[in-house]
Amino acid sequence: MKATIWLVLLSALLAPVPATAITLEAADSRVSILGYMDLQYSFMERLPTCSTGCPTITSTPVVSSLDSSRANLILRVDREQMRAAVNLFSGNGYQSDGSGSQGRFEVMEAYGEYRHGPGLILRGGTFLAPFGIYNEIRYAISLFAPVVLSTAYEPLPDYAASGGLPHLVPDAANGMVSGALGAGALDYALYVGSGERQASGMDENRDKAVGGRLQWHPSKSLSLGASAYTANDDPLGTTIHGRRRHGMLSLDWHPGNTTVQWEYLRVTCAADTVNAHSQYLRVSHRIGRVTPFVGYDHFQDRPNPLYADGMARWSAGTGIEVSPNVYLKAEYHYHHFETAAVAAAGLDRAQMVRLAAIVVF
Repeated sequence: MKATIWLVLLSALLAPVPATAITLEAADSRVSILGYMDLQYSFMERLPTCSTGCPTITSTPVVSSLDSSRANLILRVDREQMRAAVNLFSGNGYQSDGSGSQGRFEVMEAYGEYRHGPGLILRGGTFLAPFGIYNEIRYAISLFAPVVLSTAYEPLPDYAASGGLPHLVPDAANGMVSGALGAGALDYALYVGSGERQASGMDENRDKAVGGRLQWHPSKSLSLGASAYTANDDPLGTTIHGRRRHGMLSLDWHPGNTTVQWEYLRVTCAADTVNAHSQYLRVSHRIGRVTPFVGYDHFQDRPNPLYADGMARWSAGTGIEVSPNVYLKAEYHYHHFETAAVAAAGLDRAQMVRLAAIVVF
């Protein structure tokens, strides 16, 4: 499987084709097939880590890997006012999971949608919760932002090991009402979901998750957004987090060939085992087919032994559009852990390099 993915990527680089979805159209319906895949090289210096309670701060091993990291295959059917979509996703690099089985695609989204008009859209199934910028452009995120995502969307792996949440932005919703108001000046979305699913895969959570997002477009180049979400992912009291509350503010500005993105996220838990703040700023400028960028991230979780005083990350890199469907990315990231205990262990600074070839269709 991995050799096949590499062959597809190499073929696309040598003989690129236009970046259009594969579509079949009839008088009143259209079937579309879209896709995304990448090949990444990653180098990461040692990161501080510790188990819950953190009696001793240790380090993760140095990472140097070449692999396919993400892939999406999306099938969408549109007919009159109806839409049905299935999004298959693989993010484990097509590697063995330790039990001898190979990495495989899983259903990330499967939903039906009815469009009564621009002001009222009804959706049901399983789909990405509209929370923040990333979930709106998630399938092609590496075309708009670094391959390395903000800590709001992709916390470093040591965070969960030290007692933090595995992810800070809610993933899935199950029912939603959305639309655009005021001739498109205001977008709204209100949704419900099951929160985290149990190990069985069934929805055993009696206390449902609810959330919403508003976006205001004062001009064609500027969007201001606010997201909110709350869930009790453990109604039986078997974990330490209890009810979670998430809030996010976002800015997405496109003056000319420049893109400025900023978001601030806050997550709190009833048990006060998480009190996390994450924000980032990205500025990129397109020059022909080349788009250099710089960025800054800051992440803090006050009760966490690794992030009590925060972690700052400075980033720089560039993207190259080889063709409308093939992109190359090169990035450098410098991390500074500001917590005294991490500095005392000599693990307060780390560097990361990420190279990626990305194919979309």
